[in-house]
This record gives sequence, C-alpha cells and structure tokens, in this order.
Amino acid sequence: RFRNRVRLGLAVHHISNAGLASDDNPGANTIALYLSAPFDMLFGP
Repeated sequence: RFRNRVRLGLAVHHISNAGLASDDNPGANTIALYLSAPFDMLFGP
C-alpha cells in the first residue's frame, strides 16, 4: 500500500490435473499484476 492509498499486488498460479486424465499434462501458468486505487482518486470527490 502506498501513501496515496493505491495498492499493488502480484500473484502467480499453476493449474494442473496432476496426471489424472492423461500422461500429457502441460498445465497452465498465470502471472497477474493487480493495481487498485480508490474511486475518489479516479473519479474525483
């Protein structure tokens, strides 16, 4: 959290079927960057 109440976040996810459905299981990886700001900062008072 920054002084102006803006928040920055990072998330890393991996989803897999653990080889239950087949031997070929590359899975899916996701990296997400989150930025949140208060409404009054974006749209004024």
